[in-house]
Amino acid sequence: MTIQAFPQEPEYLICAACGRKFIPSFRHPHQKYCKHPQCVRDRNALRQRKSAKRHRKDRAYRLKTSRRKHNEYLRRKERKSQRPPSERTETWHDPVTPRNLDLYFLGLISYATGTTNAADLSRLRSRCYEIGKNVCLRV
Repeated sequence: MTIQAFPQEPEYLICAACGRKFIPSFRHPHQKYCKHPQCVRDRNALRQRKSAKRHRKDRAYRLKTSRRKHNEYLRRKERKSQRPPSERTETWHDPVTPRNLDLYFLGLISYATGTTNAADLSRLRSRCYEIGKNVCLRV
C-alpha cells in the first residue's frame, strides 16, 4: 500500500451539451454532462426521447414498464392501507372566524342537546340569542 503525499490532479471531462470542461462526480466518473441547469435539462430530454422511442418500437419493453408501474401502484396502495391510525383522532381544520362562528355555535348546540333536527336547532339558536341579549343588557 502506497500513500500519496499529494492528491491526484482531477481528471477533467468535456460536457456533451455545452462543451465546457468539468470534474465528474467521484461516484459517477463516466458522466457525460456537467451540472449546469441547461445541460441537466438537455440530458433529461435526451433520456426521455430515447425512452419514448424504445417505448414506441419495443412491445416487450412497453409491457415491462407498464407492469412495473402497476406493481409500484399496488405496493403504494397496500402500504397506505396498512398505516396505523394516528394517535390523534381529532382533526381541527377551520379556525373560528366571524364567518363560520354561526356553524360552530350550531354544532355546539347540536352536541349539547343531541339533536340534529334543523327546526329544533333554529329554535334553540333563537332562544340562545335572546338570552345572550338579556345578559349583555344587564352588564
